[in-house]
Amino acid sequence: MIELAGIEYHGAAGVTGECLSAIERLLHHEVGISTAVLLTCGSGSHREHCVLLQGETIGTIAVKSGFASGYSGEGPTGLSRVIRLLVFHGVAIEEVDVDPSLLRRLDLSAMTEADLGLVDAAHRVRPRRVWDYVLPQTGSSHGVDNPWRGGAPVMPLALIDDRLIDLARLFRDEPDMALLKAHIRLESFVRDRVTACSAGANRMTGAKLFASAFGGDSPKLTWPDIDPGERQGRANLFIGSVTAHRNVRAHREAIEASRSDELSEFLLLNHLYRLERRCTPATQ
Repeated sequence: MIELAGIEYHGAAGVTGECLSAIERLLHHEVGISTAVLLTCGSGSHREHCVLLQGETIGTIAVKSGFASGYSGEGPTGLSRVIRLLVFHGVAIEEVDVDPSLLRRLDLSAMTEADLGLVDAAHRVRPRRVWDYVLPQTGSSHGVDNPWRGGAPVMPLALIDDRLIDLARLFRDEPDMALLKAHIRLESFVRDRVTACSAGANRMTGAKLFASAFGGDSPKLTWPDIDPGERQGRANLFIGSVTAHRNVRAHREAIEASRSDELSEFLLLNHLYRLERRCTPATQ
């Protein structure tokens, strides 16, 4: 009787993007991957690869054959990135040559316990070929080889203030609109609180509003148990967000920025929302 292996399968056979995204998601969520076994089929100018990811808490996770080597193209580029990511996260990588039938069963989500036994018992490829699959890459200007650079930035939803979560969902499709609304909403929250403390504050906007709320010798809002220098530093963060980002978005029809820059700005705003939530009316 054939006993199927009770393991997870990720990715789609022959689709590099799906397989690469699967490994990136697992690494982002820090699921506890300790080793990776590259299952290689073929030789010479064309090899296909699947990946078995293993860890004490995750057991075995199979990623389907979206990777390749021996030529120029999406498959080899994806494999190169995967190897860099795994090494960056301290995952030990081994390689095993396998038959096409085993890769086919993996792609069909139908590996058997016997297949896993064969992989465990197989000789690891020596000398190692793993680094032969890594394509040349321009390093960071600071000398730090961070393989996450160049990938799609991910919104850390667990850190997002509840009052921003709807705009975090909007951000994927309309980042400029999400950012502008986030700036305007922050001003509204601060204005409402300052108006309760000072007549005429309902007419204030932008940097003037934030300076009145948090800056100077007589702030309307403050944070308990911090010294004046730290308070002014936080006030400058609010004021700087207006002059460096909000005003630009409000007065230009189109902003040229990478998705990484846009996400960085959104996370800066999220930090300001978290600071605003913790401040209290100042005692005069």
